[in-house]
Amino acid sequence: MGKKYFTLSFDDGLEQDKRVIRLMKQYGLKGTFNLNAGLFGARGEVKGIGTFSFQDCPEGVTHKWPFSYVRHNRIPQDEVLQVYEGMEIATHGFRHESLGAVSEDEMRASVDADKAALEELGMPEFSQEEMEQARSFFQSCDSGGALEKKTAMVRARYGADALDFPVDRAIRPIMWNLPAMPGSTDVGDASYVVPLGFLGMATAVMGTAAHTWQMTAQGKSPIAHKMMLQAGKVLALAGVRFCEEPQLAERARAELEQATGGKYVCPVPKGSAPRIDD
Repeated sequence: MGKKYFTLSFDDGLEQDKRVIRLMKQYGLKGTFNLNAGLFGARGEVKGIGTFSFQDCPEGVTHKWPFSYVRHNRIPQDEVLQVYEGMEIATHGFRHESLGAVSEDEMRASVDADKAALEELGMPEFSQEEMEQARSFFQSCDSGGALEKKTAMVRARYGADALDFPVDRAIRPIMWNLPAMPGSTDVGDASYVVPLGFLGMATAVMGTAAHTWQMTAQGKSPIAHKMMLQAGKVLALAGVRFCEEPQLAERARAELEQATGGKYVCPVPKGSAPRIDD
């Protein structure tokens, strides 16, 4: 018999891929990993009978016999380059759509107005002085082994030349079903009342920890100022697009009502008030 060949192919871009890739590299194997860019970072579970998985389930569902549940947490976008280094990656649908059940118009509708505005604007230009300031902040955030580890991580994720200007300027695809992002804001409550999209612009160098002097200092830098103005332009252009294409707002409202049932229940008990007299 002649030689036989086989290929290794894995779907969905899951956290389990990290262990699979370690084993593959240990034995000198290569493979193809089929990813859904619109689901990077999504968390959930897969329901199945025995070893056959057939349905995505929300995280935290009640487990009932005879079904088994397996973690189905997807690799975050900022880890993709590092995790799949040396492997082939391929498309698997933006959000794992069932192409036989989704129209072309519905697929196109998943492109958000903010994303379109970002693509039109690109990123601002930065001077040599600003680039040197960014490198200085990057070096100040850690030292010794911690700095070496952070440097290696940034190069693996963003490329060997990322430290020439360690500010994330990439325009990334829309991410759906992100895990909760806790913070001192009521934006989560607002998202139950009006359709909400989250826009993030880098105003500090990669690896800057929150609540540090470096974060505070960079908030007053020319880099942060340029990025803040760029974010304002994106929001303005998104508003213009909604005015020009009112069907986008109608579609967003319909999606919100389908997801929430058109109801909002405040988690703060009625009659609660701050204890300002204590």
